[in-house]
Amino acid sequence: MKVPVWLSIVAGFATILGTFIAVHKFVIRRPRVQLAPEVNEGVRIDEQVVGTFSFDLANNGYSHAEDVYLEISLPSWNFNERDWSDSAISFSDSIVDVEHENDGYVGASGERHRIWVTDMLHSKSSFDFITASVRLEEFREYTVHYRIGCRSYSPREGEITIQSKYDGFEITHHPPRFHHAWIGQFITSIQEGFSWILSNTLSISHAQIEESGIITSRKSFFEFQGFPIVVVDTLYRDQEPLSVKLKGTISTDTGDILGTIKLTANSVKPGDRWIATPTNLHSYASSSLPATSDYQAFSKMPLRLDPTIPPYLYNPEHQISISWEAEIDHPEKGDMRGIEINQSSLEVREFRDSTLAKLTINIQNENHSSKSFFVVGRLYTSTGLLIDTPTQHVVLDELESKELHISTRLPEVIQPPEDMEIALQRTQSSSVENFDV
Repeated sequence: MKVPVWLSIVAGFATILGTFIAVHKFVIRRPRVQLAPEVNEGVRIDEQVVGTFSFDLANNGYSHAEDVYLEISLPSWNFNERDWSDSAISFSDSIVDVEHENDGYVGASGERHRIWVTDMLHSKSSFDFITASVRLEEFREYTVHYRIGCRSYSPREGEITIQSKYDGFEITHHPPRFHHAWIGQFITSIQEGFSWILSNTLSISHAQIEESGIITSRKSFFEFQGFPIVVVDTLYRDQEPLSVKLKGTISTDTGDILGTIKLTANSVKPGDRWIATPTNLHSYASSSLPATSDYQAFSKMPLRLDPTIPPYLYNPEHQISISWEAEIDHPEKGDMRGIEINQSSLEVREFRDSTLAKLTINIQNENHSSKSFFVVGRLYTSTGLLIDTPTQHVVLDELESKELHISTRLPEVIQPPEDMEIALQRTQSSSVENFDV
């Protein structure tokens, strides 16, 4: 049966009309919630620029917004002209009702705030919302990241850039873009699809275990000492440093679980090959151990492989194995401008049955405000293998210079370090995944 021409035309117009209705309903008639920043005139104090920002909560869309959620991360630079023990932001005297919680970063300055708005925000409305004080170094660019959403859509990311001048500020707002979220979802779908199709050749992991084993040495007629050795490859998915965590489960050949071991490397460069083994052996007497077990022989390093002590294995050197799992995290580098490493050196010497590596670092804070961060030493063998990342938290007052000494003891079963690199980072792990920088 032939379809009449007029019916085809009507169907075509109906399709076009339906498309316009869908676009109007799901794209145009939507809320657009965002922070709208304003800044007062800055004041120059002690070679810094001091001022107050205000952030309005605005709905610039064409529909009302309900159940608004806002997450704002205040970075490591001074987002507060007062003492850090005070809150860095405060809520304006506004008619908007909110629920609020915040937490700080372990070992470093800065805060993350989560805010829920219980009121409905009507289309084209704006409310006084947050005020915050800043004390910034002159002639620098700073960035505040936030994430905001509502019942109509999941949180989108926005960015506020602050350019400090001699005695003032210039502020630029990059509000959330809806097409960024759609593109991100599309890319994620493609990656997941390829990971199913090419599961053996395409990996979305940043670290993978290449091989593992236990190196043993005889201590007496019965007893052997065992050191677990794990070779971890970190992949070139991006250039951001990684925190790599290994968890090893010690078991017998019959499947009985004897204990667990945890190993960590900080600020690992993607592409580094990490030869992981327990380090810092001198601290075991005074701190909790990396191995947890009901059996004393497997409660500390090195492992005691002895058939005369529990669990009374006939040949423990060959009857136990360790299965490993690798997890990665992205520590936050933070704002390290004005932090200078003036000098660093590495001293290596033999110490009993181990190798003592001592890093000496002279570091200087050229900022007019205090800084809190972690100093990480990457220790490499002569062949470029990463063997340890000793870490120390440091606080530098304004314009202060300090000499640090970071030591670690390495088992004699691995090659001693001959080269080192120094890395600075704000946190040991990511406080806001894929959000704060």
